[in-house]
Amino acid sequence: MFRGIRGNGVEYPEWFYFSVLGLEPELNVVLYEGDECEGWTFFLVDKDDDNPLAVFEKGGSAETWFKLRP
Repeated sequence: MFRGIRGNGVEYPEWFYFSVLGLEPELNVVLYEGDECEGWTFFLVDKDDDNPLAVFEKGGSAETWFKLRP
């Protein structure tokens, strides 16, 4: 449900997505209005991307943007 977005607004291709085992707490939960959760997710971004972003449910009613630390 998350997508990586380059600092210039272009979405990273799907082949940039892969699995990372052992992240705790894992970000795998269903939330309802008013719920909160803390967990990790991951993105592979270009090392020269100065402003990588992540978007949750891009184009959906719950679309939410996040700034990533490169």
